[in-house]
Amino acid sequence: MDDYRSLKVTTQAASVDLISLANLKAALNITDTSLDAFLQSEITAASGVVAAACNRTLVNEVVEETIRYVHPYRRRAALRLTRYPIVAVSMVTVDGVDLSDSDYEVVNQSGFLQRLSNDGIIQWSGSKVVVAYSGGFTLGANVPSGLSEAVTRMVKAKYYAQSRDPMIKGEDVVGVGSTQYWVGSAPGGGDAGLPADIMGLISPFRELPV
Repeated sequence: MDDYRSLKVTTQAASVDLISLANLKAALNITDTSLDAFLQSEITAASGVVAAACNRTLVNEVVEETIRYVHPYRRRAALRLTRYPIVAVSMVTVDGVDLSDSDYEVVNQSGFLQRLSNDGIIQWSGSKVVVAYSGGFTLGANVPSGLSEAVTRMVKAKYYAQSRDPMIKGEDVVGVGSTQYWVGSAPGGGDAGLPADIMGLISPFRELPV
């Protein structure tokens, strides 16, 4: 590790959901409200599973992140912040000195913070950097389709599983083919205990554990 980090959440997300109930019901072609409580609960559960598989917090929160260098004054081209995409930065200090907006530049999608001088990129230096910012995805605004589709497929599996024998893991239909089922607590294999198609959808957003 090149540095020690600590992160304090100053404004917690009201919800971890990666898809709205209305959009999920549209995907399932459900028009009544009889299953709303069940579907909402499954949305929240599946969104949590996806975030855990991605090894990161996905929804937008306001945080204060402190980065302390193991080797004081170790230089680097950019700082990678923990929560991304970065939505807004309200404060950056280096060794207790406030930077102005012109002293740094945000690469929001990747979460990098670049140090500037006279509008040119320079290397960071200092033993302690504190950044106050908001980062992550906001439902109804910028949640990627891969994440919302992953949650949709997981909830669909639970929804359709209600009408079948939970002990049946698959079925063969003459002239049609076979279907294998997956329900949250009984994964069908694949990395992080999720099916391969779900992992394929969320893989661009995963942070590999260190």
